[in-house]
Parts: sequence; structure tokens; C-alpha cells
Amino acid sequence: MTKYLIVMLLLVSQSVLGQRVLELPIDEKYVGQSLAIMLEEISTEQGATFFYLPEWLEDLSINTDHTGLPLGNVLDQLFQGTDLVYLEMYPNSIVIVKDPSQALLRRETIEKAIAQGKIIIDYQLGAPGANTPETVEVTGKISDWSSQDPLPFASIAINDTVFVTSTDSEGHYRLVLSPGEYVMEVGFLGYEEKIIVLAVYENGIIDFELEKESTELEEVVVEGKQSLDVSTSGIGKSILNLKEIKRAPAFLGEADMVKQVQIM
Repeated sequence: MTKYLIVMLLLVSQSVLGQRVLELPIDEKYVGQSLAIMLEEISTEQGATFFYLPEWLEDLSINTDHTGLPLGNVLDQLFQGTDLVYLEMYPNSIVIVKDPSQALLRRETIEKAIAQGKIIIDYQLGAPGANTPETVEVTGKISDWSSQDPLPFASIAINDTVFVTSTDSEGHYRLVLSPGEYVMEVGFLGYEEKIIVLAVYENGIIDFELEKESTELEEVVVEGKQSLDVSTSGIGKSILNLKEIKRAPAFLGEADMVKQVQIM
């Protein structure tokens, strides 16, 4: 009897250890609670262990969209756009840490843009808080700064993600993001690229205007040499210098060389 009891205990312990807390579906009773409180309750009910600092999670909360999703999916959604990541040490032991790589990537992008003389603009929609939605929607229009004409198929890239989109045929765009901070690159062929440092915590509209790239021509020096042939008659030959060309009557904005020769 004792042997059978030991075997049963071993099987139960292996079953418990084999259950991944990240696969635990989120119950609707957690809706409206902060992530930190939910993790405390799961820790008590499931015997799981979570390692984190409470201040990291104070602005994150559970909403109705999370109901029924596995805990791992919920953490993925809540941590998107932040520098928080989680590590599964054991099936029921999760470590939440701050990964500075995302913040460093954003900083490197901004520093590179400054060095290249690109335009950098800060935008903020809303502020972090308990009522921050799971996802936010940013819409707007990208147009030419001078003519106000829409720029169709202008590109919008979220630098610290793999997300890239473009405007439609009328210059409109739509982004669905998790609340957080992002660095966006907005560009269009032949226009100066803009770097947008965006902090977004609520839905909003942001319109962008791009300016055409200025083309600077390098200084051109033209040198000419004149050789005189003493055996050739100079009759019928006229030499025009630069001042005379500039004084020539204009035709369609250009000096009329025919009239200048006739004057001579």
C-alpha cells in the first residue's frame, strides 16, 4: 500500500510540474484588476511563482479582451511597446525583467537621425494609467508640405518592431499599437524623412507633412583655352565673353544668342 501511495504522489507531482502557468486561461474575474494583483492571486491559487518589481506593472491592467486567453498571450500583449519581457524558468516559475535593448534601439535611432540632420518630432497621445486600453488606434494623413496634396503609399516604419505599413491612395494611414513608446520613420520617395518619437496611450489622429528633398548642386568650374591660328582669316568670327552673354536679350528665360550676334 505504501509503494502505491509513493507512486501516486510521484505521478501527481510530475503532473503539477508539467503544467505551464503560461497556458493558464485568464478568468473573467480578473477583468479590471491590475496585472500585479492578478499575478498574486494566480500565485496563491496555482502555486506559481512570479519575480518582478511591483512598480513595473502598476500601469498594466486586465480587460475583457484578455478573458479566455492564455496568460502567456496576455503578457505578450501587455508588454508590447514596453521594455518588459518575461522568462519561463520552470513551468510554474516566471521571471519578469526589464530589457534595455528596446530603449537602446530607440535611442540609437534618434542619435543617428540627429547626426544625419533628419527632422525629429515628438508626439504624445494620452498618458499611462489604469484605464489605458489594451490597444490604441492612430490614424491620419501624410501630405506634401507645400501643395497639401496627399502622398499615396508613403511608408511608415516602427523602428523597434518589424511593423511596416503605408498610406492608401489618398494618403491616409491606420496604426493599431499596444500602448507605449515608439520611434517611427515616415518617408516618401524624393521627400525628407521624418523621425517621430511617439508616446501613445489613447486613440488619436496625427497628420504628417513632408517636404521635398533639396538638391544642392556643387560648384562647377569651366575652363576654356583659345588657340589662335595666324594662317586663318578672322573675318566673320566673333568672340563673346560672359558679360556680353548675360546682357543678351532674353527669350523664354534664356539668352538669345542669335540676337546678340546680330547686334554685333
